Amino acid sequence: MFRSGVAFAREVSDTASGSRRLTLHAQGQQIYMCLRAPTGGLKWTLIEPAAELFEGDVYAGVHSIGPSWFMSDNSYVRAKVLSMSSGVRKTDIPYLHMEITEQGGNGRLRGVHYVDRLQTLGGALSGPCEIEDMSMGVPYKATYVFSYQ
Repeated sequence: MFRSGVAFAREVSDTASGSRRLTLHAQGQQIYMCLRAPTGGLKWTLIEPAAELFEGDVYAGVHSIGPSWFMSDNSYVRAKVLSMSSGVRKTDIPYLHMEITEQGGNGRLRGVHYVDRLQTLGGALSGPCEIEDMSMGVPYKATYVFSYQ
């Protein structure tokens, strides 16, 4: 379900109020591949994110396919998307509200129930693709807020 970015961010803030949070900033690429669509044409399809996570200026871990987040303390989480809203610009990937489906390790991500992707910048790819199986990375930045309950 799509909503405006401002309304979505307000809703996320309301649902997470009172809970402990960890905020990490991501910088990396959204990796797309030119694949055949069910209709027969070619289209860009998101394959995976590939980003480093930072707490302030300190390296904290990586974000990758799943979606999943792996911390330098060996804790990790995977999540599923519950809702999304469009980014501020057409070139921004959507804001996401996700529920944790798997976690491991005894580090900082232990006990996380939700993760929200906010303040996205870049990462979206549109337009035609002409060479099947060609991949392309699109730079992006985002803020990930992990909520404990």
